[in-house]
Amino acid sequence: MKKLAVQIPTYKHPDTMNTVLERQMPVFSELGIDVYIYDSSPDRLTKYVVDRYIKMFPGKIFYCRVSPTLQVERKIVSILAGNGLEDDYEYFWPCKDRELFGKDDIVWLLNKLSEQRPDLLVMIPRGYNPSLPKKTIVDISPEDLYRDYPNAATSLDASIYRRDSLLADVSVPKRDYTPDDHILNFPHYKIMLESLDKMKSPKITVLRGVDWNEVPTPSGWEKDIFKVWIDQWLDLNDNLPDRYKKYEDESVKRTVNHTATFGGIRRITNLNGADILTEEKFAPYRKKWHRVSNIPLDYMDKIMRHDVLSIYGLRTGNDYVDALINICQRTEDGSLEVKNIQWNAIKDGILDYIRALKYPEVNSYYAEWINDYKSGIVRDLFNEIIDTELSLEDLRELLTRIIVTVI
Repeated sequence: MKKLAVQIPTYKHPDTMNTVLERQMPVFSELGIDVYIYDSSPDRLTKYVVDRYIKMFPGKIFYCRVSPTLQVERKIVSILAGNGLEDDYEYFWPCKDRELFGKDDIVWLLNKLSEQRPDLLVMIPRGYNPSLPKKTIVDISPEDLYRDYPNAATSLDASIYRRDSLLADVSVPKRDYTPDDHILNFPHYKIMLESLDKMKSPKITVLRGVDWNEVPTPSGWEKDIFKVWIDQWLDLNDNLPDRYKKYEDESVKRTVNHTATFGGIRRITNLNGADILTEEKFAPYRKKWHRVSNIPLDYMDKIMRHDVLSIYGLRTGNDYVDALINICQRTEDGSLEVKNIQWNAIKDGILDYIRALKYPEVNSYYAEWINDYKSGIVRDLFNEIIDTELSLEDLRELLTRIIVTVI
């Protein structure tokens, strides 16, 4: 029996997949780790990428075709059930298709699997908390996992499962889903917690301070963020075994009340700017909002009315951003002389400001992607201001979108 299989579900990311395999396959092959790619793309572009690496690393990487119409829950469950495997493995490591792990960290976790023989191994990346000491180990209970480490445990790539214990009862549903069925976006987390609840004395090992990075890849479910992280997330937690109930409120909010999801004003304003957050779309979630975020409802209302400046205050400490805030305010009192404004100079200054922004809560690859994304939005909005004759109301709307994107 082999030690470990890495299982990577992917969908329409051939370039990302190529970057990951180029970096990781030499390491995985050297360390005796087999890789399985579960591709549900409607085209064959990812298959062409994987086929190239199959020729380079025969018997080390395998391509598994998955129907493009297969729902995410069934796809993940089938992976955890071991569908498509060419050999027997002691441990399964499902991973997102954009993750990059260093050789030293992979060697370390392989050694800990052999030494500790856990039923579940959970990795806490230093990117979540750069102050974490590198490579420390702690054994915890299922309750500790649920209360203290939900951010990591919900991430597909952060857990390694022992097949003959934690996944012993996992099987793919015998029937296909219908359009009316409730589809769960966190099947691995549900399986993990329910399986641990059934085990007498499960061994859970946490490796803290692991280093890994991501290939910047746009989220495929951003438009459904409220459905996924409110409706489905709360439904999952509300229906977990009783042993977790004591910590439910804490765990639920710990997972989503941070700057990348629902815990940051900047994040919320960006969702509003992308038309993902509107008064109409948010209405079904108002009564549940307190369970997932500490941002007050009156702040949410101000953001949706584009009155975000009253939340942030009037000064940021950057001359160009503050100048833009001042210009935006003057569109309301009629004192603005638009023809005298040096838009290109302000645009260049704000783009420089964005490039210098730091995000200590995320890794460097993702931070760079965030700044590139912000720069693209701001550049397009400034170009619209420069190239178009606008009313003061339309100008104020564009300026507000620039400001909330920047800050």
